[in-house]
Formats: sequence, structure tokens, C-alpha cells
Amino acid sequence: MFGWMHAGSVGQLADVGPGRFTGQKFVEELGDVLLPSVEALFFQQGEPFYLVQDNSPIYTCHAVREWFGRHPYITLLPHPPRSPDLNPIEHVWSAMNKYNIPSAGRHLIRECPHPCLGGMGAATRS
Repeated sequence: MFGWMHAGSVGQLADVGPGRFTGQKFVEELGDVLLPSVEALFFQQGEPFYLVQDNSPIYTCHAVREWFGRHPYITLLPHPPRSPDLNPIEHVWSAMNKYNIPSAGRHLIRECPHPCLGGMGAATRS
């Protein structure tokens, strides 16, 4: 699962499919999920966008750094090493894992019409 949230709203939730989540998959989600929903929410309002992510190698690999280099209007906030607990969405992922919700999350994406869950029909990726 890939998702993001904001203090005033929730972002899109997407199923990244089976297998290990890699830096390349993260780059795909940045372009396919994060960027369109962030642009719709923030750029229409003229607000800057700041992103908090931990220092996992997935988020700091060369491909990801290159992607953010091509999108300088997204500011990455510094984050201490090995501190995922400082990123609020990590608590969501932890609860999902604790209660074995990833498969339920995939079901929600397919069945729930709420736009924060990835939209339905053509907007939902399988």
C-alpha cells in the first residue's frame, strides 16, 4: 500500500501490488499517485508543499533523489535517521500490519467510492 496524508486532509491510497516495495516502485507512486493529488490540493491553492519521509534507503536511493530533483517545488523536510515514529503515517502502517489490514486495504480501494481511497473505476490501479 502507498498513501499520504496532510494535516488538513487525507491523500490518495494505492495498492502497489505484490512483492517488495523498492525505490523504483516508490518513484512510480510519486508520479502516479502523490504528484497528481498534491497538485490538485496544493497548487490550486498556491500553497507550498513539504514532504516528510523517513531515511529508509527506499526513499533516499539515487532514483528517488533524481525524481525530487526534477520536482523542486516539493520540499523534503530533514528527518533524523532511524526515526520512522516521527512520521505520523508510519503509525497508520503499523496499525494496518498489526491487524493484518493490507489485504483489507486492497479491498477498500476496489470497493469504496471515496476519492481518498484512490477513486474507483479507471482511476483505480490494480
